[in-house]
Amino acid sequence: MTAKKKKKSPVRKAFLLRISEDTMKEMREWSTQEMRSLNAHIEFILKSALVKRSGADANEGKQDDAEDDEKQEDRLSA
Repeated sequence: MTAKKKKKSPVRKAFLLRISEDTMKEMREWSTQEMRSLNAHIEFILKSALVKRSGADANEGKQDDAEDDEKQEDRLSA
């Protein structure tokens, strides 16, 4: 029987984010619509902004992230 290798999780840094109640409410609703946790959705938005800013695909070779990006782009263009 062969043991499967576990993928290493990326190191994540915690930080405090202060935003208005209205913004928090909108973000929660948006993350729910996208079926993501609030934290995962904020991270997704930040990564998307960084990719757009750099003009390069930071998710190269990561199929799951690429699929999420495509879904997000489809929703935004609709």
